[in-house]
Amino acid sequence: MSGLIPLGKKEDQRLEFKGAEALKEPEKIAREVVAMLNAEGGDVWVGLREEGGRAVAVEPVSDPGTEERRLLDFLVDTIEPPVSGGEVSVKSVDEGEGTVLRIVVSPNPARKPYAFLRKGGRHFVIRVGDRIRPMAREEIFFRGPQVNREALERAEAKVLEERNSVLKAGAERFWLSMEPAALVSLDIQNPRYEEFLQDPRRTQNRPSGWNFSRFEYRPRILPGKLVTDPKELLEVEIRRDGGLVFSAPLKSLHWRGNPNQIWPPVLLEYVVSTFRIARSIYGEHLQPKDAVVTDLAISGLKGWELRPGMPGAWHRSWVAFDADDFVLVQPLAFPFEEIEAAPDRCGYRLIERIYEAFGFRRESIPLFDPATGRLVLPE
Repeated sequence: MSGLIPLGKKEDQRLEFKGAEALKEPEKIAREVVAMLNAEGGDVWVGLREEGGRAVAVEPVSDPGTEERRLLDFLVDTIEPPVSGGEVSVKSVDEGEGTVLRIVVSPNPARKPYAFLRKGGRHFVIRVGDRIRPMAREEIFFRGPQVNREALERAEAKVLEERNSVLKAGAERFWLSMEPAALVSLDIQNPRYEEFLQDPRRTQNRPSGWNFSRFEYRPRILPGKLVTDPKELLEVEIRRDGGLVFSAPLKSLHWRGNPNQIWPPVLLEYVVSTFRIARSIYGEHLQPKDAVVTDLAISGLKGWELRPGMPGAWHRSWVAFDADDFVLVQPLAFPFEEIEAAPDRCGYRLIERIYEAFGFRRESIPLFDPATGRLVLPE
């Protein structure tokens, strides 16, 4: 061994060990990471069995590449403010006895305090020695800029209010909304925005694909927003305050086969295309760390079916959705730098939630290149 894996060492302020079984309860790992973010940082090792706080044996992580990506996605989704690779990274380490995961935690003092999201609440904890304790109200209040958190909460409240309106309308619709937490003023008469909605190549979408960037009619200007023509089947709103809304009839997710069956490539490309468009629109207006709150709902989904895999490689039969609507447990917040660098990977995190709601694991999601995180469809 090179000595990188800390076998024989004892947990302390900057060192925590978790067995491989902890990957089944990633909330516990997120809690450890947040505690270090609010303290001095450090390393959380997953795949090391400990006795009396000392690492005594390697417990190899199965499929480390997949678990590495899965864990990082979970941490990004459940830590607030949204973390970047400079604050939290997950790497596989193998020194001959099996692969373990090393989570390197490097807090940004200007962004403290950090919280982990669980059951609709924000939980603030801090590491003291080898233990974790809840943060006192005074510690939370006097750490970091309150305006960032308040702006994030306002953006979240706005998308949730609109989501509730969509669900109350009772229509069968696909709906996705993005709201930047930063103050933004878009020039809704910018001709580039019309090009984004009518020329898919301008946003790196497919000219013949299932996306929100190939409308036939010229978008219209309304007070405070640019909207697609009512003759179009799909709908997009680009709002002066930076809000983006993408909507489509649920039936547009069906392409072939029996009625009320979602065609997987349509669903995937719809979602990914919204992030590619957002990257183009927000590029001149948001800073890398600015958060974009994103929410997704599919109303009237009860009885609709989804099938894992792709034609020629189906995993098993269609599975029907048994609730009235699909909604995210909580809107996701993406730092703009993540949308800018990897829009498809951002879309994948939403798609993963949909497949989970049908009871499918991530290996059932087709068409994503595991090496690049990109959605790969034929041109």
